[in-house]
Amino acid sequence: MRIVFFANHFITEFFHAVALRLQKRGHEIFWITSGNIWANWLRHHGVANSNLLDLSAFGPQWAKKKSLAPEDELELRRLEGESGLTINNLIMMDRLLSAKPHAYARSCLAVAGREIRRFLLEKQIEVLFSEATWALELLAISICRQLGGRNYCPATVRIPSGRFGFFEGYTQSSLVYLREPNDADIKEAEKFYDYFLDRSPRPSYMRVSAAPPRVHLDWSKKLFTNLRRKHRDPFDEMQPPPAYLVRRRWSAVWNKWRLSLTRPFEDVTFPPSRPYVLTTLHQQPEASIDILGSYFSNQCEYIRTLARCLPATHELYVKEHLVCIGARPPEFYRLLSRIPAVRLLSPYADNNELIRHANLVVAVSGTAAYEAALYGIPAMTVAPMYFGRILTRNGINPYRESFAEIFSLLAGNGDRRNAEEIRHTNIDFLAWVIAQSFAGIISDPRHEADCMTTANLDAVAEAMDIVIQRQSIETVR
Repeated sequence: MRIVFFANHFITEFFHAVALRLQKRGHEIFWITSGNIWANWLRHHGVANSNLLDLSAFGPQWAKKKSLAPEDELELRRLEGESGLTINNLIMMDRLLSAKPHAYARSCLAVAGREIRRFLLEKQIEVLFSEATWALELLAISICRQLGGRNYCPATVRIPSGRFGFFEGYTQSSLVYLREPNDADIKEAEKFYDYFLDRSPRPSYMRVSAAPPRVHLDWSKKLFTNLRRKHRDPFDEMQPPPAYLVRRRWSAVWNKWRLSLTRPFEDVTFPPSRPYVLTTLHQQPEASIDILGSYFSNQCEYIRTLARCLPATHELYVKEHLVCIGARPPEFYRLLSRIPAVRLLSPYADNNELIRHANLVVAVSGTAAYEAALYGIPAMTVAPMYFGRILTRNGINPYRESFAEIFSLLAGNGDRRNAEEIRHTNIDFLAWVIAQSFAGIISDPRHEADCMTTANLDAVAEAMDIVIQRQSIETVR
């Protein structure tokens, strides 16, 4: 197979180590990068120029365009017509490109799309492996699918922990199907489910540092590094510019200090005095909200609309994300607290207690809905998710159609399954997830050093090979 990887910051080191193993299995490897720093890193590690597309090399072309030529407009219309993504949505999904002038962003996508299409056709690419975080990655995914290739986004399956699967397209609405669960999968699912109900473990990918933001002595050194990187790589549209990083870090420290004065969060006691619906805020910018839930990425308006759907008997508990202290200003929480029925909860509140006592859990795409369903609590997501088969509703639209369903559910007319039925459904689903996933870590060495162990790299390479071979069999059929 002819495989292309899309380099994305430090996960490039991880992908490269896996790619070497795939090469030994007989696959031909190609690369797309957004900037010359990682392109040079790949060249230094043995990748030939002929197997590499550096999109930033075409930066001067999109930077100097004042308006799009007819062929560029055609490229954008073709992308929209076949991918299901509008160009405006694609731009707004990207935390960096959305901050650029609209004409610049459109020009960037038109030129990059043209070069990606040319490269995939010229190299006869059959498979794309990438993340789905930046507009250029989503562009490559869309074009690859248009040309008849397959794309796979390897990612954690969240629950059970320590496992990953493959998603096609830019959403996480379904895992790539591999096989039907066997007896061993069912036994593993039963064992994990009993452990989950007894111990309430947090998914491993969520075990992140929640230290409050503060000034670090090495900030000046990091600023110098980023200034130098930007000078060397001015057209890398996936690399945050120094001003962006400085603004985010100082605003986090400033917001944290202001929050210590305003104290917007309240504590809760269990059992609660009134029934409630729970929803959780997403870290932002983040793919889970800006891409998977793009049309609902204004979280304040989403919560306002959700509150409109609730009957007078219920409150709406809104829990902040554990890593977001300082990420949002007090004004954001002030807007939330003014919404009728909303109670704003501390990020340190016990997630499991909140979920277990809720009458309903609603999330844009978050794991809280997945956990709630496993506990037997009614749960819904706004974005269609791969764990939708155990949810009460998978893909709810609070702006349009959900009032009657939520009202009925909270009135006791919803899920009438008994505990045994819930257990059977959840074990059956967990066994299915185990059958479509692999033990291992998808990450980068800066965030999770264990991803670079020989055993993990071998496991990921084997998993990718299995998925690729599945594609070959389907093509023959």
